[in-house]
Amino acid sequence: MTPARDLAPEDENGSETLRRVLLVEEKGALRDALVAALQAEGYDTRTATSIKETLHQLQSWYPQLLLIDLLAHDGSGLDICRQVAGLLPAPIIVLAPVDATTQLL
Repeated sequence: MTPARDLAPEDENGSETLRRVLLVEEKGALRDALVAALQAEGYDTRTATSIKETLHQLQSWYPQLLLIDLLAHDGSGLDICRQVAGLLPAPIIVLAPVDATTQLL
């Protein structure tokens, strides 16, 4: 996967704005709540529920931010971070339940 660098839209002052978010979350209720909140703030939000689906999304759509659930049914959010790091010029925020960090350590 080699995504092309996609420039961020600019605001009225010529500054880049963050508008495209890919949310990787398999839990429907949490995913729906996060999408609703992001879209209410004007973010173009797409979702994926697995590592495979995330990589598929990234072949054709280039988010400016990734929100990734640490615990995925087909691996870990850290697996996604490892695969995407260096390929996508976007920050990654990892969402984790409190007890998940001790499970991984």
